[in-house]
Amino acid sequence: MKKFDLYSGYTFKTFKLIYRDEFSGGDGRHYFWFIECNCGKTQRRSSREIRKGEIRCDCHIIYEDLTNKIFGTIQVLETTGFDYRYGRKRRKWSYKCLQCGIIKEECGDVIKYGDITSCGNKGCRKRGENHWKYNPDRFIRNGEESIKLRNKVLKRDKYTCIVCKNKDIIRHCHHLNSWYLDPENRFNIDNCVTLCAGKAGCHYKFHTKYSFGRNTIDQFLDFIKDDKNLFNEIYNRTILFNRKLI
Repeated sequence: MKKFDLYSGYTFKTFKLIYRDEFSGGDGRHYFWFIECNCGKTQRRSSREIRKGEIRCDCHIIYEDLTNKIFGTIQVLETTGFDYRYGRKRRKWSYKCLQCGIIKEECGDVIKYGDITSCGNKGCRKRGENHWKYNPDRFIRNGEESIKLRNKVLKRDKYTCIVCKNKDIIRHCHHLNSWYLDPENRFNIDNCVTLCAGKAGCHYKFHTKYSFGRNTIDQFLDFIKDDKNLFNEIYNRTILFNRKLI
């Protein structure tokens, strides 16, 4: 269909042309038309969009009624209009915090899919074990016992990377059997070694070769197989609890 084939009253499946904008077109520019959707909504669209079928209306979207529904510690009250940011139409809802009573508004999809579960005020935020992302292993790993273990390992290895013997850069306490793979030996000093940090360090080189997470002693022994003395030392140190893992 060419732009000159369009005329007032021309009907498509979901809309019809009302009249052409007299101040549009000319000098290679597109003509614009005022169109009316079947739902009664009027839009101003170019002839190019009309001919190529790029006309969209939000009347076919059925919005879920969130009135009086509870998500976490907030209760949805009523709809307050629409949000047209990011190139799409989203219904906005007002909600009330069940703890402090404050009223705010947010888009329905943000509320529905759990992106917010509280009003965000400091006194209403869920912390610690009550937080929906709470991970006990995270607090254990960054706790006092982990700090003491790291200090013991660094002191035993004389604050030196056991692979390259570097003392000048930051050191990491590396678990031979990974933290999640072998929970029984998380705080076993024999399950840890000192490696230098950084992208040029031995710790990064090891994980680049054997991936991050669920690493084993066998992988580390393969990493240091060229150094026979170090290989025998680590093997004899870890042979007892490594057998249990296997």
